[in-house]
Amino acid sequence: MKIHIPSAASNIVDGNSPPSDIQAKEVSFPPPEIPAPGTPAAPVLLTPEQIR
Repeated sequence: MKIHIPSAASNIVDGNSPPSDIQAKEVSFPPPEIPAPGTPAAPVLLTPEQIR
């Protein structure tokens, strides 16, 4: 039965694969709007002089 549990998990992952792509695209849109989270755009806007 323990071996069967992983098998089920594998099926769940496959089912989540398609939606994951759609969600990834949706998440990709928000980042451009908020480039401060972890993109080099934030440091560039602050400029190295201001950071120092």
